[in-house]
This record gives sequence, C-alpha cells and structure tokens, in this order.
Amino acid sequence: MLKSILVVLDGSKTAEAAKEYAIALAKDSKTCLTGVGVIDTPWITAAQPEPLGGAAYKIHRDEVVIQQTHSRIQEMLTAFQAMCKDNKISCYGSELEGFPATEIESLSQEHDLIIIGKTTDFHFDLDSESDITVKHIIRDNPRPMIVVTSSEFNGDQVLIAYDGSLQAARALHMYLLLGLAHGKKVHIISIARHQAEAKSIVARAQKMCEVHGINVTSEGIVSHRPPEDIIKAKATEIEAHMIVMGAFGHHGLREIFFGSCTEHMMKESEIPLFIHH
Repeated sequence: MLKSILVVLDGSKTAEAAKEYAIALAKDSKTCLTGVGVIDTPWITAAQPEPLGGAAYKIHRDEVVIQQTHSRIQEMLTAFQAMCKDNKISCYGSELEGFPATEIESLSQEHDLIIIGKTTDFHFDLDSESDITVKHIIRDNPRPMIVVTSSEFNGDQVLIAYDGSLQAARALHMYLLLGLAHGKKVHIISIARHQAEAKSIVARAQKMCEVHGINVTSEGIVSHRPPEDIIKAKATEIEAHMIVMGAFGHHGLREIFFGSCTEHMMKESEIPLFIHH
C-alpha cells in the first residue's frame, strides 16, 4: 500500500498541477508527502566563456543566483507545507543541491512514488522548461512515477495500456500493489496485429487485476495504427483520469527501455500518466 510520496517542486506550470495532484492523492489515501526543491548548482556554476577579468564577476553572479534560488525554494516549501496543513496531511520539506535528477532519484529511495510535472524548471526563468529531468528519472527508474500535465484530474476512470512486456507487467503490478486501483473503474486495452494475440495478452492483465480484487473491463484491439493514437482515443472515449503504462513502443509494441509510444504520450497527453518499467 501507498505510504509515502515524493512530490517535485519547481518553477514550471506543471509543477503546480503536480503539487495539487499529490495533495489530493495524499488526502484520499492518508499518505505522507515530502516536497523537494533542488538548487541546480552544477548548471548555475558551469564554466562559461568570460572576457578577461570576468571570473570574479562570474563567481559573484553564481553566489547571487544560488541565494535567489534558495529563497524561491524556501517560498515554495513554505507554501507547500501550508497547503498540507490546511488539508490535514502529514508532510516534510527538503531542499537539496546538485543535479536535479540525481538528487530526486536518491531521495526517492525513501518513498513509494514520485509525482512530478511533465516539464520542470529548476532555474526559475533563467532557462526554458524542459522534460529532460523527467526522462532521466524514468530511465533510471528508482520508483514508479505519476507524470502530471494539468490540474484537470478528477474522475475515477483509469486506462491501462498493456502490451504483455515485462515493463508493462511491472507497471501494472506496482499500480495494484500501491492500492491506486481501489475504487476506480479500470479499463484495460491490448493492441496487436492479430485478434488471438490481443485477447491473450489482455487476459493476463485482467487476471492480475482480479487477483487483487479489482473488477475490470478488458479489450483486445487489432490494429496496425500507432498505439499512441489508439490509447489517446480510448482515453478520450472512456473519459480516463489516468493512463497506466510501461515501455510501450511501436515495433511489436515492445521496446527494451523507453518506448516511442511512452515518449509520445508524455509529450501529448493531458491526462496524468503512471509510468514504471
């Protein structure tokens, strides 16, 4: 069962949505939250071409930016803790320094789940928002993640995109073990080029859900279309509030590490994604 959640706080628009999502989930599941902000000192202090005599200015500038970033993080942590207190949620705040992905991965070892916006901004308007940190964490996979895109996440419909791969099996298993499926209306789809294969694959996922006491609707879909198109269409059809998936790729619907479909869904989906591999 879900006991602790790490929520990433930064300057991006989706980080605010991730915070709201984490608070709603923690309130519902009576789970403890840890909010983390990271000072990206390697980025701030990275060497840059400087004019003659500019080194001293660069050192001073770096110190100012680090202090400004520290102040912004402390403001975010204070606001986060106040929101948790208002919602009667147990919480902690943590400020770290280093590469954001590395620091988040390290701290996540103390937690069951990471909640993060699909883009991040640890530099507070000094750089554009980026999905690089999210991709790094998914690649290293210290814990399952919920990638949040917007604050529109109410509902009880869940779509599980299941391709029978080890990555998809792990994602489904972790989703069930954390207790996130309880009280939800779960719809599972599998996409294959032949009906027998599609039905066989989706039956495995349905059996696993039933073992955990979750009643599901399952559907084997025969198609040669890109799987992300089918997943998005089905999510819209059932009005899903979450999509659960592992590495879900184009070629045979399986890829070893980070499926092209998964990457596409991260960029395009406005629905929170539960991702694990």
